[in-house]
Amino acid sequence: MNNGLERYVIQRRPIPLELLHIYLPRYDPSMHNRRSSSLVLPYLTNNNPNNTMMVASAGGSGMHVRASTDIAAYMNAQANTEMDEENNSCYPLTIQHLGRPSLHITLFATSPAIRKSWIDKIKSQQEELSKKKPIFETVPVFNGHEFLEVNKINHFITFNAGQQYLLAADDGVYVGHHHYKHLDTRPHKVLSLEKVTQVQAIESNQTLLVLADKSLWEYPLDVVNGKPELQPQGRLIQTHVPFFYYGTCLQKTMVCIPKISTLSSIISAYEPIKRIYDTNATPHLQHNVNTGKRQSLVNKILSLRSSTSLGDSNLRKIKDCYVPCEAYAVELSATMMLITTSRGVIMIDMRTDQPQRKIQKTAYTSFIHTVSLIDRIIKPC
Repeated sequence: MNNGLERYVIQRRPIPLELLHIYLPRYDPSMHNRRSSSLVLPYLTNNNPNNTMMVASAGGSGMHVRASTDIAAYMNAQANTEMDEENNSCYPLTIQHLGRPSLHITLFATSPAIRKSWIDKIKSQQEELSKKKPIFETVPVFNGHEFLEVNKINHFITFNAGQQYLLAADDGVYVGHHHYKHLDTRPHKVLSLEKVTQVQAIESNQTLLVLADKSLWEYPLDVVNGKPELQPQGRLIQTHVPFFYYGTCLQKTMVCIPKISTLSSIISAYEPIKRIYDTNATPHLQHNVNTGKRQSLVNKILSLRSSTSLGDSNLRKIKDCYVPCEAYAVELSATMMLITTSRGVIMIDMRTDQPQRKIQKTAYTSFIHTVSLIDRIIKPC
């Protein structure tokens, strides 16, 4: 109430600490031309050109989904930005709200001490929250210096009851041991492929799926015991694949492979099968012992042909699911396929192929867990 007039203030919901990430940006003097005299950090966004003030709560309710809250980027970037800030009167700090779409807010402090105080307080609150509600225990597998920055690790999985692990890196697939019997846990390369972003070991039919440069390949799982020089030729399953998902639905193990465009998406569900090869399929090649060289040549041709044939794949297509929008992620529950799209989360009943419900798009769409989706419907406030 002000002079008899009621005024309402609309505030954005606080950013949960689990989804808060801070880092030091490269300072651009054109963003902030005059020094602020306030102790509260002002912020600049594309939607707030008037340089208003924001007072955010340190807490904030939200789904307890663990995201990366490591602010080591602050320590690494501090040396790079000190030279830029010597000639500037403001000290920027960017806060990122992890999610889709991601929100970036740049704040300006009046001194390095004030900015460091903000970073230390946020870090201490995040560490305290992680100690109260721990979900995972961090166990180092190998030393960080074994992989350089130019060879980035994009994906990590374990298999063989957790005794071995696979790494998807920019230059290929690596395998290593994570077991007390193996003193040397350093990973070594088994496949030489470029831009490997995802791997999956299917132990039920001894198959290894590798997504390299947006092409999905299938290899026998025993390649993890070989060397890059002796790697077999893989079977190409599909091209233009942004990602794939491996899970269980309708008591079946499924591999979901999307084909995405801006207007529509088709998610194909495959079931891993054990293919039995008939050794008597070519008896006419074995009736003459004097044609050994000819048999060897024919066998090589047949082997090369089978390695590139989709019909001999260890994946059998079950069905296709269509959504009239762009798909971002896919998950499976006991009976449903959950597709995160630009319009929200679409739930498709795998028994009837009919969409059941759609959850409206929020800032937390990419972090919704399958269990939360089934147990309750999350609605925006």
